[in-house]
Amino acid sequence: MKEQIYFNISIEDAIRNWSKAKWKINAKSITVEGKHFTGESLRDAWIDLLASGTRHILIGYCDNYYQHNGCQGHDLPDDEQV
Repeated sequence: MKEQIYFNISIEDAIRNWSKAKWKINAKSITVEGKHFTGESLRDAWIDLLASGTRHILIGYCDNYYQHNGCQGHDLPDDEQV
């Protein structure tokens, strides 16, 4: 049986690997309750999320998603395309 996994971002990998420019670019596309982030404030918010136990951020919707380890996968019939 095929399996579908939804896209998510590892907070730990982003903190470790993203450049200041990458944080700034991604901050432009994220708002929370109308609040816009700077690159630095987004990185700080993700550090806080990681400290609280959230390890992944889901992109889209998934009904089998856990913040500590992301999408757990979805079984698909062999004839269904991913």
